[in-house]
Amino acid sequence: MNKSIVVRALRSVFGSPRRRYVVASAVALSLSALISVWGCSSSTEPDGGDDVTFRFTPTAPDHDLFVGASLAFSATATSDVATEVSWFAGGQEVGDQATYTYMATTVGDDTLSVTISGGGHVSTHHWYLVISQDPSLVPPIVSVVAIRDGPEPADVIIEWLGINSATYPIVQYEVAINYDEPVTVDTWDTSILLDAFPHGSGQLGYVETLGGEEYGLIPGAHCWLGIRALDDRGQRSDIDEIFQHTITFPWYMEGVVYDASGQVLPNIIVEYGCPECRTNTDQDGFYRFGPFRNIDTVSVNTITSDSPPGGEPYDSWYDYYSPPLTWETGAVHDITLIPRYEVDEACDIYDGDFRHYLRLMTSTVHPTDLRPNTRLYKWENYPISVYLPEYVSDTGVDYEATVRWVLDIWNTNLGESFLVETADSLAADIVFTYVPSSPGFLGQTSISAPTDQPYSPGEVIPEKMEIKLLTTIVSEQRTAEVAMHELGHALGAYDHSFCSQAGYLMYIVSSGVLNDGPENAIHPDELHLIKAVRYLQQGVDVSLFEEE
Repeated sequence: MNKSIVVRALRSVFGSPRRRYVVASAVALSLSALISVWGCSSSTEPDGGDDVTFRFTPTAPDHDLFVGASLAFSATATSDVATEVSWFAGGQEVGDQATYTYMATTVGDDTLSVTISGGGHVSTHHWYLVISQDPSLVPPIVSVVAIRDGPEPADVIIEWLGINSATYPIVQYEVAINYDEPVTVDTWDTSILLDAFPHGSGQLGYVETLGGEEYGLIPGAHCWLGIRALDDRGQRSDIDEIFQHTITFPWYMEGVVYDASGQVLPNIIVEYGCPECRTNTDQDGFYRFGPFRNIDTVSVNTITSDSPPGGEPYDSWYDYYSPPLTWETGAVHDITLIPRYEVDEACDIYDGDFRHYLRLMTSTVHPTDLRPNTRLYKWENYPISVYLPEYVSDTGVDYEATVRWVLDIWNTNLGESFLVETADSLAADIVFTYVPSSPGFLGQTSISAPTDQPYSPGEVIPEKMEIKLLTTIVSEQRTAEVAMHELGHALGAYDHSFCSQAGYLMYIVSSGVLNDGPENAIHPDELHLIKAVRYLQQGVDVSLFEEE
């Protein structure tokens, strides 16, 4: 048998890229069997013979070693014959002497094989080696680890202190994530390896951003993260601390911008804190921002013209500045802008500022005992249903018919249905009652529900109101004027006007407003006011609109 052919055949197998020991074993055994057949059929070596045997030590086939350890192996013949020996490890020929000392340099599985030939015989033997890290030589634990949210939704930032003193050189730092349990040494293999970051010689600290989309992080998921140092021997550091984190998720802010008559406003600039963070509403008044992180709070504002042109339609508004909004409160954020209506110049107390007039009339200038804010509370749904009981006074005034006429005056002057009559007193939003006497008033509007506190109009979202009319009012016109005035309170003019010169219906005394006919009974400022109340968002803080 030509021994050089045998050696070349083995080198062609074990000199290829490293294989798992099962494959190497199977191939080597097959070659050994083949070579044995050839040796038996062609052995003519004078120093050979059937009594040649080989001894391999150690005899155990499996061995566990720590990184850095060594173990001696040998392959010899039992008789005095010339032998040739070839040792193979890690897919390479590593020796040709009778003895070989294996050095465990890297964590993992390995196979040491030897082929010995002599006296016309050839034999191959294998040892299977498991190399594990030496607890006394593993890299130090990665310390000063901090995990925080990244700049974009689902991003995670991880920071740690570099390791610049270890038994063996540090190669990289590995970061893993687990959505089911903490990342520990025991759960490392079942965790998801996110990335390995190269070690920089002498580098003190590391800050890495794990992009949510790039790394496939699950938005909104609770997770555990871990980091380990890996040295050039394949040893990983231990983990002594559990790091939990909740990954952020994206949210968008969107809404529609309206005017105080309920019409959408296109081409309005909306921004959230910087000139680069702005957009214009589309033809449907729609705007959209994002994505933001769910931990972010966002404040939006409008930028509009501040020079009212006079007349109608108005194309300038009081700009709106929202409070800080979260993903729970700001995902849908419609905005109603208050037009810069002109206010009757006869009333100096309003300084020509419609916003100031609106706040005074809706009692939203100052908090109250039962409303500790300056929010506007109004009816939840429109039109408002009104119940009118039958009653004819001693002076012949038909209260039911007169108040029905007043409902029509309001709707006609407003240009749409704000008030509608109902025959169901229990389902009605507003119930009229007629009383024969009162402590100093001809009419009175009050909140009858909710009932947990003695609310005044404007202090709570009304569920039901009661309007009382004195039955001793002598004329139909005066009855209508009082009813019209009280309905003004119910519609959102919660306070009185203290300007007598303009002819306001909501002046503390409304006598004579019908003298010039029903079409002139309600001042334009008051019509603008009632429309604005209807179309402003429920609970909006009116102080959020810019001051003059």
